Amino acid sequence: MIKNKNLVYYFLAIGIFILLKIWFANANTNNLIFILKPTNILVDLITGIKSIYIPETGYYYSHINMLIDKSCSGFNFYVLCNAMLYFIVVESLQKNLHKALALPIVMICSYLLSLFVNTSRIFISLSVQNLLIKLLSIEQHIIHESIGVVCNLGFLVLFFLLTKNNVIKLKLNEKLT
Repeated sequence: MIKNKNLVYYFLAIGIFILLKIWFANANTNNLIFILKPTNILVDLITGIKSIYIPETGYYYSHINMLIDKSCSGFNFYVLCNAMLYFIVVESLQKNLHKALALPIVMICSYLLSLFVNTSRIFISLSVQNLLIKLLSIEQHIIHESIGVVCNLGFLVLFFLLTKNNVIKLKLNEKLT
């Protein structure tokens, strides 16, 4: 029987994933202020459009009739990114202490990546949504969700490839030294 030395860490990542998904299912917009507010600040900076915060609803941009709420928070991306990156990092580390310490570091990195990706997704959506509605004659919510899926999946794949590639390079360098 082959024993995987990382099994405990994989179960830890899966457990955190499940707990965060359960928490998110029961969370409201106010509970997500830690991810909504920074995203809103970044969107404000990039677009120059100011929003107002409506408790229990989210950040509303009246000039463009856009709402950043729970469904637009980027939390699901955060949870996926966190699990994915932790799996890759754990695979590359040898010491158990390093594997344990990697979890909070990965969680912080995933949070920062999520803010970047969510802000980018919102900006891309604002930039091309109206054009796509005119060109494709598709309803706004379908285009909005499609842009979200393409952006999030694209960034997840990109982060996976970059992280995996860097881990392979680090392992190769360790073997050569």
